[in-house]
Amino acid sequence: MKNGTLVLCRQLLTVIGVISGGVITAQFNPINDSTSARYRCEVEEYTVATILNLDSIQQIDLSERDLLKPMYRRFKMTRGVNAQHEPYFQIETFEATTVEDWMSISHYNLLTPTGSYGLSATGEVEYHFTNNAIENQDIADVTSANMSDGFQPLLMFFPTLRSKYVSEAIQDGAILTELSDGIFKLSWANKEVTIDPDLKEITRELIHADRIEKIVEGYSLFAPYGYAVSYRYSESTRTDIPHPVTFKTVQGYSNHVIEDQGNIIPKYTEKALIEIYPVPVQGEYEVVFKGVPDAQVSQVLIHDFMGNLVATHVSPQVSRDVMVLDASTYPSGVLIAVVYTQQGVYTQTFTKS
Repeated sequence: MKNGTLVLCRQLLTVIGVISGGVITAQFNPINDSTSARYRCEVEEYTVATILNLDSIQQIDLSERDLLKPMYRRFKMTRGVNAQHEPYFQIETFEATTVEDWMSISHYNLLTPTGSYGLSATGEVEYHFTNNAIENQDIADVTSANMSDGFQPLLMFFPTLRSKYVSEAIQDGAILTELSDGIFKLSWANKEVTIDPDLKEITRELIHADRIEKIVEGYSLFAPYGYAVSYRYSESTRTDIPHPVTFKTVQGYSNHVIEDQGNIIPKYTEKALIEIYPVPVQGEYEVVFKGVPDAQVSQVLIHDFMGNLVATHVSPQVSRDVMVLDASTYPSGVLIAVVYTQQGVYTQTFTKS
């Protein structure tokens, strides 16, 4: 994606960053407050429609005509495991446009192995659908994908794990093509995946029975868990109608937080990590960088275990790989430090006594 599309994607993400302003804080999780582990991030999304070789709007298929309105959505996405070790997927919507003005979107939309919920901002249930046998299978497939692909950040960009990823793809029927500058492509009968290790970018081109789809995702380091998605560009065009609409969506991802009090999410520490001393903290404490030479920190965000932002440290100094912070104003309990550096984002769970 080293072309105008990437420039457009990054320009839109710049706009997203200006619009979003500050950090969104989570108030509560109505169903899964007793969470064992979860991965949260905030998403800003724009969708537009484009049409080629069109003489009249009457040529557009009725199933797509109502979808031409530009769409916008700002939401928080959470994938997690509750205290009963049941996977769940939740969307908390802050702003959204709809196809029709009379339509509304619940503040919380929650997907669980037993049913789907819509809840207001205060936790009142607006709808609840119990899963039937078919939905249970769909939920099992979705939660399995969330747990394997989205619950923890991507690890594939680490060189020692690339060979494992490629070997598994070849066993699944893929053909490997080595391109220039370390870029490589895996091809199946109905899809191609191109991976750029330098840009940390993955491009997927998919051929379905009724449409073609292209998805480009860019990643940034989120140590010690892997690489978290920072932007996503997708376009989808139907192939079963004469005048299809191409829907293009740009998503910007920010404020990634992993809460893992039970230490059940795998960590990958070969690249780099941070450690916090002493544990538990009380007043001043040290953040030690390991494998992060000449770290320059722009900010440190401290979250409680519910995802609420409780403290911010702007441009703290790092001396000999050590940064000293003051925890005296933090609330007691389990906390998450998210440290932003020029190399990427580093996170660590710790306790304030």
